[in-house]
Amino acid sequence: MVELFEKCLVLGVSFIVALSLYPTIFNSSLKVYESYIDNQIKFLAKEIDEAVKASYMFKKQYSLYYMIPKDLYLCFEDGLLKILFKDKVFIVGAYSFNIFVEDFRTSEGFSRISFIEDNGAIFIVVEDAD
Repeated sequence: MVELFEKCLVLGVSFIVALSLYPTIFNSSLKVYESYIDNQIKFLAKEIDEAVKASYMFKKQYSLYYMIPKDLYLCFEDGLLKILFKDKVFIVGAYSFNIFVEDFRTSEGFSRISFIEDNGAIFIVVEDAD
C-alpha cells in the first residue's frame, strides 16, 4: 500500500512539474519555428530577387518551384516588391521597372512562380504546380 502511494505521489509531482514547464517549452519551440519560417521566407525573397533581375536582364522566362503557404503573397508597391506573410512584410527588392503579380493558386502546397519579361516589365505568375 505504501509503495502504491509513493508511486502515485512521484507520478503526481512529475505531472505537476511537467505542466509548469510546458508553457516555457511550448513558447521556446514556437520561437524556433517562427525563426525557421522567417529564414525560409528570406531565402525565398533572395531567390525571387535573383530571378527578377535575371529575367529582366536576359529577357527570358524563369520558374521557381516552392512549397508556399496559402497566406503568403507577393505584391509590388511604390517600386518595392514585397512578400506578405501573416502580419510580417519582407522586402524582396527595389526596382525601377514595373512588376505585375498574378496569383492563381487554388490550394496550399507546391507552387510554381514564373517570371516573364515583356516590353521592359516583369510579370510574376504564382500558380499551383502540376
